Amino acid sequence: MKTKNHFEIRGFVGADPEVKTLDGGKKVVNLRIATNEILSSKKSEEKKTLTHWHSVILWNGTAEFAGKYVKKGALVSIEGRIVPRSYEKDGQTRYTVDLVADSLDIILNKEKE
Repeated sequence: MKTKNHFEIRGFVGADPEVKTLDGGKKVVNLRIATNEILSSKKSEEKKTLTHWHSVILWNGTAEFAGKYVKKGALVSIEGRIVPRSYEKDGQTRYTVDLVADSLDIILNKEKE
């Protein structure tokens, strides 16, 4: 049986991307992507919008593309894989999950005024 490790996020970019070059020449960008969830109450017609922020890591060519063309407020679609990892902090093992992009498409880029 095949397995699949995949995510897709369509949301708005929270800040202009900054490309960082690591030792060895690898490029990386950490993007914050906002998605919205609309909640409605069964008792009233009131609707509430909840914003969720996601951190997405882009590497090398995808990072360079984002650095050149993506701007704060852009609507983007990102696909990639979920990468669990652990690290030590204050003598304790911590666990986290990284969203690592394989592709990024710009749906709408807001123009700067």
